[in-house]
Amino acid sequence: MRSGNTLSIEQQLELIKDFNPEQVKNALFSIPNSKSPGPDGFNSGFFKKKWNTVGVITTRVVLDFFKDGATLKQINATCLTLIPKVENPSKPTDYRPISCFNTVYKVISKLLCFRLKAVLPHIVDLNQAAFIKGRELLHNILLCKEIAKGYKRKGISPRCMMKVDIQNAYNSVSWKAIRGILHSLNFPGKFIYWIMFCISTPSYTIHINDELHGYFRGGKGLRQGDPISPLLFVLIMEYLTRSLRVAALKYKFSYHPMCANLKIINLTFADDLIVVCKADNESIKCIMEVLERFYATTGLKINRNKS
Repeated sequence: MRSGNTLSIEQQLELIKDFNPEQVKNALFSIPNSKSPGPDGFNSGFFKKKWNTVGVITTRVVLDFFKDGATLKQINATCLTLIPKVENPSKPTDYRPISCFNTVYKVISKLLCFRLKAVLPHIVDLNQAAFIKGRELLHNILLCKEIAKGYKRKGISPRCMMKVDIQNAYNSVSWKAIRGILHSLNFPGKFIYWIMFCISTPSYTIHINDELHGYFRGGKGLRQGDPISPLLFVLIMEYLTRSLRVAALKYKFSYHPMCANLKIINLTFADDLIVVCKADNESIKCIMEVLERFYATTGLKINRNKS
């Protein structure tokens, strides 16, 4: 990860500055009223309407976490519920799980997001646009169309474009890998602690037929619906980008004819991936080896059936 940009001292200090009550209020009021409540049953609309009554204690709970993390275990409870992926679901794979969080936890996660979003453009390559301030996903879409242009023409040089699907992307991420990536990018220890405490301490119950069942803790993964999850996934994909570029320099790899000048190997669309190269065995072997090492390090496996 040190083959690209890392955080400066000034950026590190900005990440761990003390939060203030106004920032806590702004974070809470940025949460839409329509967002589902967590196990405590209170959505953001309740807190907004009763802010004069609950604002002081809510602010204290949030700021106490950033001092010592002592209160988060009580509020980091998560309710898992299934929502359909298709119009008429008939089997388990037709559903996907989402996580419903207590509103106070969402405020903590939002505050971390505001800080993290400020530094992502500095450390994340331009091949990623989703969730990064000042970038448009449309740029990557247009670039893909340009790369694919003329593939049906006769006599063009061999070239390869692969659409790579990551299996159970958020659910499979290794917490150890996230910690290592944050450390290698020079994130300050206190900020890493906040992040890791948020993603590694939740307790889960399952919502079935309007009732809550079970109680267990997770061992890996990022939760769908957590504001911080997509931003952390951006950093994981940045790790993949840098791994591909290092491998391209060390091994026999030939760039896609239209991407050689810009040294483009991959384009990332959230948790979807496009990889391009010259269509030769050495280049494709290089890419596959990087993807295997990526799986071993992060827990993110390529779904060969959908790729």
